[in-house]
Amino acid sequence: IAVSPSGDTALLYTNATPSDRVVVLDTLTRTPRTVVVGGPARAAFPSPDGAHAVVLTGPGTGSSKPGGFTIVPVKEDLAPRIQGTDAPPTAVAIGDSTLLVTIAGIGLPSGAYFARLPNSHPEFIRLASEPLAVALMPDVGKGFIAQSHPEGRITFIDLVSGEPRTITGFELGSKVVTGD
Repeated sequence: IAVSPSGDTALLYTNATPSDRVVVLDTLTRTPRTVVVGGPARAAFPSPDGAHAVVLTGPGTGSSKPGGFTIVPVKEDLAPRIQGTDAPPTAVAIGDSTLLVTIAGIGLPSGAYFARLPNSHPEFIRLASEPLAVALMPDVGKGFIAQSHPEGRITFIDLVSGEPRTITGFELGSKVVTGD
């Protein structure tokens, strides 16, 4: 069970068996709604405001993709946005209006999907190395993805435009990096 920070919504799922169903439960009215997420649910993450959720999934039946994720409108009875990925999802950062989902795997592409909510159309951002951590910093309009690199590498994502900017350890160690 994943409960929204507001406590008014719970996402019920199992990863003990390959189930592609998540139950969205309004905890105030105790009204359930079942959502098909396109592959076996592995984890679920509600947004801070409880209006959306991201469900990480394994490969769906008949899919050639090694994993995926689904953006679920929680407060509205709308169809979810199912996104197959070229590598398994590894981490999620979800806010009230944006989300980042990283993907990686041995011999598979590394990257991140960026989406604005409620639009929910994920944009893929290729990364030069494996993602280690992801976070959103909505107060400054940025998200970041720390990556595995001998000298350090981090990619910042502008939460309005979706534009990435990658900085390596050489840049980080040689000067103060500014916006120009």
